[in-house]
Amino acid sequence: MTNKIGKIIEVRGAPNPNSYIVQEEGNSNKTYLVHVGDLEQNEKLIYELYKDQKVTILNEGDQVEFESTTDHAIHVKKIN
Repeated sequence: MTNKIGKIIEVRGAPNPNSYIVQEEGNSNKTYLVHVGDLEQNEKLIYELYKDQKVTILNEGDQVEFESTTDHAIHVKKIN
C-alpha cells in the first residue's frame, strides 16, 4: 500500500471520539473512515488516555499520513 496524505474533516462520537473522517489531499471527493484503533501510536497509551476522556487524539484540521483500503484509512499518523 502507498501512503497518502489527508486532513481530518470530522470527529465522530463526541464527547468521547471513537472515529474520524479523513479527506485525501488533492481529491476532495474521496474520504476514509478512521477508527481510533487504527491510529499508529502505542495502543496502551491510546487506551489509557482515551478511556478517561483526557485527550482528543485527533482534531478537525489535523494533517495525517495513512494507508488506505477501499473506504478505510489504516496506520494513521499525525504529521503536523
